[in-house]
Amino acid sequence: MATVSINDQDVTKYDLPQMSINEIINEVINDVTEKQHIITAIKLDGRDLDENNGSIKLQGHQKLEFTTQSALTISREALDACGHYIDVIIAKIHQVSGLYSKNKLSEANLRFADLMETMGLFVQLVSKLKHTIKRYCPENYKKLGHPEIELHTLAILKALVPAKEKEDIIMLSDLLEYELVDNLTQWKNIRLPQLQAIHPLDEGQK
Repeated sequence: MATVSINDQDVTKYDLPQMSINEIINEVINDVTEKQHIITAIKLDGRDLDENNGSIKLQGHQKLEFTTQSALTISREALDACGHYIDVIIAKIHQVSGLYSKNKLSEANLRFADLMETMGLFVQLVSKLKHTIKRYCPENYKKLGHPEIELHTLAILKALVPAKEKEDIIMLSDLLEYELVDNLTQWKNIRLPQLQAIHPLDEGQK
């Protein structure tokens, strides 16, 4: 008989023989969302679920396993990983600047586009982390104060666009090697510790 488990705990509330895997997934999503959890893995008979299997019935299979984590745990882990993420970005900056200094413009332009995309993802990640803090602990969020470092990040990214359009290599290099590296270093040494200090912890993390 097929079974469904969430974090190794069997669940018996679903009408399994009549339900497709997608229907079970939707029910589990509703249940874990109420507990402020997020599904991080789904296995069917011990293997990662193939997206093409969603429409089939669970009948004929042995076990559908869900792994979930709390939104707070995922957010905190992402925040703790930001320091390494910044190191990766700084390494990309040095690589781009080195290529521009050697006049390898084609490769430098490709690396620059990748760098800008990575910075965009970093900005989005920080925004989501702050939203989590504000949602779960608004009093802590008020302690963040004025985000000068964040505003400077956006100003640098904005200034990079016309410098790139004008192919002003000197301006680009200055903005990257000095302004952006210094700004990201401040992120790592000042802003991230501030966010970590006020980020609420899940019960399992305390």
